Amino acid sequence: MGKRLATVLLAVTLAACGQEGGSPGGHQRPPRPAPVVEAATVTLEEIAPVSERDGVVQARRQVRLQNQEEGRIQMLAVAEGDRVEAGQLLVRFDDRLLDAELNKARATLRQAEQDLERITGLARQKLVSEEERQRAGTAVAVARAEVRLIEARLAHTRIQAPFAGLIAERRAEAGDTVARFTHLLTLIDPASLVVVSELPETLLAGLEAGEAVEVRLDALDSGWLRGRVARIHPALDAASRMGRAEIALARWPAGAMPGQSCRVRIAGERRPRLLAPQRAVLSDAGGHYVYRLDKEGRIHRQAVTTGGSFGERIEILSGLDAGARVVVAGFLGLRDGLQVRLAKDAGGDG
Repeated sequence: MGKRLATVLLAVTLAACGQEGGSPGGHQRPPRPAPVVEAATVTLEEIAPVSERDGVVQARRQVRLQNQEEGRIQMLAVAEGDRVEAGQLLVRFDDRLLDAELNKARATLRQAEQDLERITGLARQKLVSEEERQRAGTAVAVARAEVRLIEARLAHTRIQAPFAGLIAERRAEAGDTVARFTHLLTLIDPASLVVVSELPETLLAGLEAGEAVEVRLDALDSGWLRGRVARIHPALDAASRMGRAEIALARWPAGAMPGQSCRVRIAGERRPRLLAPQRAVLSDAGGHYVYRLDKEGRIHRQAVTTGGSFGERIEILSGLDAGARVVVAGFLGLRDGLQVRLAKDAGGDG
């Protein structure tokens, strides 16, 4: 009886082992289908990188007009936005006190000249000493210098435009009494407008004066305007490693003025570059990588080094060759060495 029970149990165990991993009825489960992915081809193309940076419109020729004589402003007839001509009178100070001092100085000069003439005549007759005649000559020279000094101070009571331009700032009013060297007006030359942009040293290294660039003025919706690098400042900011470039436009749109923001587009060196779709490049703690397809339809994780972006593509500096196929969609569940099926070609080259 015990031997028969052992035989039955052994038969049941063997039957169960024979069906392990199978489906009811003894059929094997069908293998899981290979994941479906999309792929694109890495291409080698001659292309130039394009960088966009912020900029601001500035007047290259700009002057702050200050007074050299203190006193009360008698006339200030220009305001912000006014166009002025070179030499036009902009500010006049009350000059009555200086005018009176000038009349006094001229009278003193006339008296000194008369004294010198009289003493010179007496010196010829040996009636006065040569030393006295020299003192009279010195008095004339001092009187003339005093006249010239007051005339110069009188000239400073009138401020004229040093060049034709626009009044950008008015910081005083007629009737104000101001100290010397007060900032009264700011004058700009609208013909001297430039775009100033702060650029990283890596971009400045390949930039030269005269190089073509494009500028877009945000406030004016101007579209991209043609310009050229007019000047590159020779020093970098020590903290940010940024330098400054000035850009002149071939044509300024109506409404352009200092202080407006803009975008500057600069094309870099044109040379062959290895390009892959941006979406093909993944990253983790180990760095950037792609899934590369081999001829048998298997994928292999491949570490890559990337460069700059070109729209929806990115430059591959190392890790791939031209013609390599990389996965661009269907990443879920992928692992190194997995067999995949190609749904369609995302690169369009079959």
